[in-house]
Amino acid sequence: MDPISGERKERNHLSKAEFDRLENAIEHPLVKKVVVTLFYSGMRITECLNLTIGDVDTSKNVIKVREAKNKTFREIPLHQRLKKLLEDHLSDADLQDSLVRKQRLFATSKSGKITPSYVNQIIREATVEAGLTGKVTAHTLRHSFASRLIKKNCNLVYVQKLLGHADLRTTSVYTHAKMDDLVGSVDLL
Repeated sequence: MDPISGERKERNHLSKAEFDRLENAIEHPLVKKVVVTLFYSGMRITECLNLTIGDVDTSKNVIKVREAKNKTFREIPLHQRLKKLLEDHLSDADLQDSLVRKQRLFATSKSGKITPSYVNQIIREATVEAGLTGKVTAHTLRHSFASRLIKKNCNLVYVQKLLGHADLRTTSVYTHAKMDDLVGSVDLL
């Protein structure tokens, strides 16, 4: 929020091409899976890292977000790319054999978890490697998800539900309305 005008600041987001460059620059296989999950689901980093194996239902094509902000529950439909990635991840022999990994969907065998700060560190390093400008974090991927849906004319209320926002005003920052868009809208009259 801009302290002077009281207006909400537009969020930084990545285009699909920028995301592809970021993904290709990440060498850590588990973090790469987390990053793809964030980009194609719009989850918050803590929601993603708290997922258990049972929260992914590929037969119903949904991810169940149980530990969401404000103790709410929501289901996010699986994008085809994400479904394939998660099916491969869930069928991984190492995942099935590790007792530690049965607790969390994304966890290292050493610690049994992966932290948001570690994911963001890898993203920062990959941002430089990919030659992207600006600050890119796990939350940027959430913004990218929402911005891409809005740009493709997805109903704002649907985006609100997918993101788990209680207030539609929170979701409206993803509209990124530019003067050309506004002129085109007026011309519809």
